[in-house]
Amino acid sequence: VSSLGPLNSGRWTAGVAKDGPRFILANGNTVRFQSVQDPGRFESYDFGKEQEFLAMSRNGRTLLRSVDGSTDVIRLDPSLWKRHLCAVVGRDLTPDERQGLPHDLPERICA
Repeated sequence: VSSLGPLNSGRWTAGVAKDGPRFILANGNTVRFQSVQDPGRFESYDFGKEQEFLAMSRNGRTLLRSVDGSTDVIRLDPSLWKRHLCAVVGRDLTPDERQGLPHDLPERICA
């Protein structure tokens, strides 16, 4: 099991998911959903810069965050992100656009 720290003083939030046995920690530039039954199994959302996580929904998928002094709400919902991306861009991503994304994405995003 990897370390969960160091925690950013007063800038993180944590909880236990109401929709399953998972511990949630939003800290720094990461939101991590870790299985309570199998701590080696986790899902992680990694952001490009440090965030201040102020609050989260019961399931941990909606967070109130502050970045560079600007506060907003972010939903951790890849299917929503996909719909928005495809609606805005109207095409699949080019190889150059995919370089900064996780390598396990399907070949076609906007099917």
